[in-house]
Amino acid sequence: MVFATLDELQSLEKQKIPVSEWQEISFEPEEGVTPLPMDENDLEQITQAIKGTFFPKHN
Repeated sequence: MVFATLDELQSLEKQKIPVSEWQEISFEPEEGVTPLPMDENDLEQITQAIKGTFFPKHN
């Protein structure tokens, strides 16, 4: 995932990096969708799930 300003994208294009093929995404929720609030417990559970998936313990 890349975060770039318009100026940065233009600079990349000048360096022959084909940014026109990249897909733009939005972090705004879709219309009619209300994001659920998250607390520290939720964040800890997500963190542990990511660690368990990408950094599994070896026995």
